[in-house]
Order: sequence, then structure tokens, then C-alpha cells
Amino acid sequence: MAMLSNMTVPFEIQRNPPPTIEGGPNGKSGTITFLVALNDVPSFVSTLAGTLVTIDQPGGVTIDRVVPLQHPDYPDMLAVAFRSEAFGTPGGKGASFVSGMYSHARVTVEFASVPFGLVGDQPFLTVQTQMGSSHEVIPGSAFRFADLTKLSGDAAVSVDEVVFSVTTYLSQEPVGQSIRDLVGKVNSSTFLDCPAGTVRFSGVTTEFDQKVSFQKSYIKTFNFRYRSRPWNQVLRYDGVWEAPRNTATGETKYLTGSLQPLLQ
Repeated sequence: MAMLSNMTVPFEIQRNPPPTIEGGPNGKSGTITFLVALNDVPSFVSTLAGTLVTIDQPGGVTIDRVVPLQHPDYPDMLAVAFRSEAFGTPGGKGASFVSGMYSHARVTVEFASVPFGLVGDQPFLTVQTQMGSSHEVIPGSAFRFADLTKLSGDAAVSVDEVVFSVTTYLSQEPVGQSIRDLVGKVNSSTFLDCPAGTVRFSGVTTEFDQKVSFQKSYIKTFNFRYRSRPWNQVLRYDGVWEAPRNTATGETKYLTGSLQPLLQ
């Protein structure tokens, strides 16, 4: 991610106006004003907008993010906006190529805390969950009492389910065909600590996002449903869980695939 050490042009942090920081229900926010030669503002803003970060993920997958400037004192805050004000000696050192009217600029950068982690096992994403359950119904003949008397009616067996959404931030790619092809599929390997076969991908919503310096990115919310029993298993008449297959195609109820690329 972009840090002040990544700047390729000279700058100074201004004491007037002084840096600000405040906190509230939505997190922290604050500003820092930098003194930059007017001619160097485009380069300064380019770095401010973000640098490319490549992060290794489980299963050999990597994710790329362009992360805006990080606050020098509060690592959980990133640049979200800026304002440049020209001033200084006309035609002086550092004057703009376009105009010789001013020599320097005060660039005030607005920082804000972000709702996602920047490091760790699951960076640039958040998870929301909702607990629930469903039921599988099997004939009462599959159950009996201690005296061998069979249950006269059908039995409903509860299956724990968790509906959860994963929101990824600063993604550089819109939803493409590779994501659409995974809708309805079940995880073929461990996904977000859930065993293979227990997570079904339900769909995705996308929001276009634009931060400082016209940096374009996407906020994508992926919807999943976790089931304590593998999605392809059903209860047999004798009460045993098993994954049936289509008599014509040999396929299970749900196709499987790797869901890890969704988090890219």
C-alpha cells in the first residue's frame, strides 16, 4: 500500500493548518496538509491514489489491490480525498509547467478508517452471518423406539445452516464470466474454514467505487449458504446420509468448484 516513504517528490507536513484527528460512530477521520512544489503535485497525487499490493491467499491464489496512502500514525486509516491550493512566488522555483503564477501547493489529504483489515489471513474483506436451520424429512420407518416399535409418522431432521455474505473491497476487476459460472456451485475444497461440500455460492452484488485521483475499484458482496451436512447429501429411507447421483449423467445434485477465486 502507498506510504509516505513511497513518495518520489519532496514534501513537508505543514504545522499550519495542523494535522487533525477525530473519532465517532463510523470510526476515525482526519486531515494532514502537505507542502509540495506545484510542479510535483501530479506525481504526489498519483502516489496518494495508491500502489499495487499482491497478497498470497490459501490454495496458491493471489489477490491484487491498489491501496491509497496510509496515514503515517494510524495504520487503519487510508486517504479518501484531497484538495490542492496553489500559492507562492510567481514564476518561483517549482512553478507549474502550465502556469507560472504560483510556485507551490498545499495539498490537504483527508483520511478515514476503513471497515476491513489491511493485513492478516483475510485482508480487504468483511463477513456478515445469519444463523438458521432447515429440515430433511424421512419416513418414520427409519426410526424406532427401544421396544422396536417403529415411528408411525414421518420424521424431520434439523440441519444447521448459516447464511453469510463476504464483501471484498478495492477489487480491480468487475464481475466477469468466471464468477457467473460459479453461481449455484458448492465448494470443492476448504473455503473460509468450511469443509468441502458445505458452502454453496448463491450470487453476488457489485458497487462501483471511486476514491482519490479517480482511482476506480469495485465493492463486491458474495452471498453464501453454509450447511452442516454436505449439500449433495440427503437422508435415505433408513436414516443414512448419502450423496445420490443422477441416473442419466452420474452428477450429484450440485456441481462443485473452487470458490477461492471469488475473493480476488
